[in-house]
Amino acid sequence: MFSCFSFAVSISGLFATVSTTFSYPLYAGGAASAVWCWLISGFGCMCIALSVSELVSAYPTSGGLYFTCKYLVPPGWVAEVGWLCGWLNLLGQATGAASGEYGAAQLLLAAVSMGSDFKYTPTQGHTIAVMAGLFVVHGLINSLTTRALERFTRSYVVFHVVVLIAAIISLLVKQDNKHTAKYVFTDIQSESGWNPLGFSFLFGFLSVSWTMTDYDATAHIAEEIKQPELKCPWAISGALLFTYIGGWIFTIVLTICMGNPEDILSSPIGQPVAQIFYNVLGKGGGIFFTVAAFIVINFGQIVTIQATSRTIFAVSRDNMLPLSRVWYSINKHTGTPLNAVWLVVLFCTAINLIALGSYATVAAIFNVCAIALDWSYCIPILCKVLFGRFERGPWHLGKASTFVNLYAVTWTLFVSIIFVLPNFRPVTAANMNYASVILVAIALFSLVYWYSGARKKSAFRMIDFELSPEQQAIRNASREFAARHLKGARSLYEPLGPPNGKWEDRFRSLEPLYREAVAAGLIKGQIPEPLGGSGGPLIGAVLMVEEFYAVETSASLIIFGTALGLLPLIIAGTPEQHAKFFRPFLEGSGAPLASLVFSEPGGSANYVESGTPGLQTTAVLDGEEYIINGEKIWATNSSGWDDRGAQLQCVACRIVSSSTPPGIISTSPSSETAIIIVTREDIAANSKDAYVVLEHPRTVGHIAVNGPHVRFQGLRVPKSNLLAPPGSGPEVLDKAFTLSATMVGAMGVGIMRQTFDRALLWAKSNTRGSKEVMLQKQSVADLLIKIKIRCESTRALTWRAAHAFGRTPFGSELCYEAKILGSESAVESVQDAINLVGVTSYSRDQPFGDLLQDAIVLPIFDGGNIGIRRRQITNLFANESYDPWQATFGK
Repeated sequence: MFSCFSFAVSISGLFATVSTTFSYPLYAGGAASAVWCWLISGFGCMCIALSVSELVSAYPTSGGLYFTCKYLVPPGWVAEVGWLCGWLNLLGQATGAASGEYGAAQLLLAAVSMGSDFKYTPTQGHTIAVMAGLFVVHGLINSLTTRALERFTRSYVVFHVVVLIAAIISLLVKQDNKHTAKYVFTDIQSESGWNPLGFSFLFGFLSVSWTMTDYDATAHIAEEIKQPELKCPWAISGALLFTYIGGWIFTIVLTICMGNPEDILSSPIGQPVAQIFYNVLGKGGGIFFTVAAFIVINFGQIVTIQATSRTIFAVSRDNMLPLSRVWYSINKHTGTPLNAVWLVVLFCTAINLIALGSYATVAAIFNVCAIALDWSYCIPILCKVLFGRFERGPWHLGKASTFVNLYAVTWTLFVSIIFVLPNFRPVTAANMNYASVILVAIALFSLVYWYSGARKKSAFRMIDFELSPEQQAIRNASREFAARHLKGARSLYEPLGPPNGKWEDRFRSLEPLYREAVAAGLIKGQIPEPLGGSGGPLIGAVLMVEEFYAVETSASLIIFGTALGLLPLIIAGTPEQHAKFFRPFLEGSGAPLASLVFSEPGGSANYVESGTPGLQTTAVLDGEEYIINGEKIWATNSSGWDDRGAQLQCVACRIVSSSTPPGIISTSPSSETAIIIVTREDIAANSKDAYVVLEHPRTVGHIAVNGPHVRFQGLRVPKSNLLAPPGSGPEVLDKAFTLSATMVGAMGVGIMRQTFDRALLWAKSNTRGSKEVMLQKQSVADLLIKIKIRCESTRALTWRAAHAFGRTPFGSELCYEAKILGSESAVESVQDAINLVGVTSYSRDQPFGDLLQDAIVLPIFDGGNIGIRRRQITNLFANESYDPWQATFGK
């Protein structure tokens, strides 16, 4: 939580941004403008921040506010509105990064000028050169891992607060000629040339809007932190409140201690606040606090580049930029979007190079920052109020929400008008505000890019029954692979097993086919693209599962068993763990298996209920290693091809102390449950008795699938293999099994397709002694219609579940329902087909007996039976915030 708060505070860089923008309210209306504009404008900015916090809680994603359009806007407008918000947000982020780096360069050179007793005067070329160097340094820092960047922001907030307090105290103590309170709060003097004076006063709002902005920056790292739905909104609102109060106090102190405003506005270094420090504290104090402001703004720039790169990553994920696939990639060593980081560095440096030819132009680009950012927030806020599609998250404004939202939008409209007006009169080419020109130019480029073909590629839309070209390609490739490799799989494994062999021989016979799946990229496709794989949205996996199960079940389950085994690592792994453990699955060769090792011989369905034994597999920390003991069963792929373990096993266990007796009932099993990774290398490093396959049980259905009974006995693994620490294991397992429940729904669809195709073929080709084929019999046709309706309705629910998972608070309900409907409908459909075909269904020439066995085990897949899924849905119903309408139709 503190890291998130530090990140949010870093964005504003209060001490530095006030130091670099204090001149604007002074020019506009003097001391009173600076003080009252902070108080008035700050309230409007706080309303925007609170509104943004509310939306971020409901939709925590690295896309930030533009992503919320998918849920706040009517479906017909989603693509266009989302596109507009995304471009505005990206434009604001980029120009903010550019202006911040320019300001940092100015502060550094101001300190140098003070050190030379003003003998050195910075030039535009010097400023640009320093700016470019700073961008490179900040780009290198952003090339580090997220964890390393977190350390920067943790240390920053303490430094920032200390510097701010020290500056306030130093100025108040050392300034002998302080202005009176009457002067500070009532003196209005305009140097802008605008009349009437009250109108000139309004330009003082600009300083506040530049300081209190980029509200959703913390949301851009939401996918890199835990509990973003709570941490992000608290960080945003808390950081902006700190900036509001702290900025107002600092501004009051500056006006009290500034001396003659005309003198500091005409400072040769162009930095009024730096001049105030110099005048009041002398050369040493002036240099110290100017350098401190430089350090503060540098911290802010590190975070700004981080947030902007995550915005580029997010919009590229929705194909909103040219070369999106280049920017939407994660470096496997750092776990961060390095390409996007260096795009920010190069693009923003190029923006600032414009200052070499025309400072007025680059200043206009800087003006665009606050306008673009604020409207990228207020468009979703306004849509939230207008369309009533919002479903609040755990952090919300309650009854005050609508008032705060509308005030935020109204305030943004008001200050946007001021932003595009010239700051000084008379207006000349040198002081003209070109912000409106820049905005129109960027908007035109965005529209041209959209209508020239980007709208056809954009993934920014709700999933429906008309698949995108990418989704159609996934389905077609899956269908082709199934026809080429899976169709003959049963003839390979069915003859094997007792009495001439072992049950596991069936599983092992499919290793060559699995190698083909690896070579085809199907295993790499289980890993999301940002983590180095080629996997995309969940709907792609659902399409693949259906096509595979429509041809063959056992071989398909081995492939998707690996997908389930990788899920905990995808959900909870650190960048270091991703880089280490994903490697064998990304190489595209060999036959690496993964397994989620959960079920136990004594049962594990109620493993988190208080008073139950909990998981009996335990782990004890011994120095730098965990020692694992216990037995597991039914974990697909867990023994590997040779009984020496899968390449990667995610083992669910309880972490206990060394003094805990075996088999003891845990008083709090949920708080002890963890997940530890066990690799083949770990098993090989132990004695043979540390990992033993006790039995390969014969299965009913999916007869070639491997679900062995294994024993861990004193198995040692490195401490760094801890994936989900005690207490977080149940949450990771729940997410993994919720996602896999959707897959079970798709499996049911595939089995129903097989069933319908064979039953329809039989009905079209058999007369059973009648004059017409059986299809013409109403009772036969009715059964076929029932099977087809079940298949189509289950597919629809499964697709919706795939789209809703992780996007709405009650998206998990659809996943559970997809499993229930898919597994029950598959069993009923095969039974109907058997009734339809009659005694012929007993023949080995017909698949219905095998299909019934395959279908009948679907209800007990993914770590829980149908009863457990029904209880989970019941718990959702009992939730006080559950709304049937919103749960059904989404946000």
